[in-house]
Amino acid sequence: MQTLEGHTSWVRAIAFSPDGGTLFSGGQDQTVRLWPLSLLAASAGENRREHSQPQSSQPQIKPPQINQSQINQSQINSTILTQHDHWVLALACSPDGTLLATASRDQTIGRWQWQDRQGYPRLTAHTAEVTAIAISPNGQLLASASADSTVKLWKLRSGRLVHTFTAHENAVNAVAFSPDGRLLASAGSDRTIRLWNLNTGALADTLTGHAGWVWAIAFSPDSQTLVSGSWDSTIKLWQREAR
Repeated sequence: MQTLEGHTSWVRAIAFSPDGGTLFSGGQDQTVRLWPLSLLAASAGENRREHSQPQSSQPQIKPPQINQSQINQSQINSTILTQHDHWVLALACSPDGTLLATASRDQTIGRWQWQDRQGYPRLTAHTAEVTAIAISPNGQLLASASADSTVKLWKLRSGRLVHTFTAHENAVNAVAFSPDGRLLASAGSDRTIRLWNLNTGALADTLTGHAGWVWAIAFSPDSQTLVSGSWDSTIKLWQREAR
């Protein structure tokens, strides 16, 4: 186990780069941090090699030992990205690993070409905190959910607003693209899950059955099953072909 320290308040969101070499974290200290996990793995591997060396009858000069706190603090230094004026609530990395999107309670969405620390202009169409974001499988679209009861669809690179979905009757808490790129799912405090046709922008289906706010959703890899988690303490599985 390793512990990464640096945030000065609650950590609200975490995500990996597609190659697994970098961890992104966002928190209530209004910052996003980049952690180079490749350095952590190298340090841990070196420690394992040192401890696994065969014993010799000759006196050994022991190398300096790297303890847990040394790895955590001196060898793993995070890079800080600051763009938001309030808590960072969600993160998403593009499939090609070049762009990081961030969602905040300041009602905006940030976008970063994180490898060179270059920030794009923030997206500002929501009128309440942005609770969740997702990037499409082809890396072209960004979906954002908000406490303003809307879901918005953006061009990821240009930041152009493509569509606003408005069927929810309360805050929207989660969004997810189907892996086949055909549907966008959104879940809300109105206890419903909405499925949106990405080709037409139309509402494709409304899933009801939860007795509390729906807070989490995810598609199966084949896009045929949608899973939802709710404050009613249940998880529901919805089959696309059956509906």
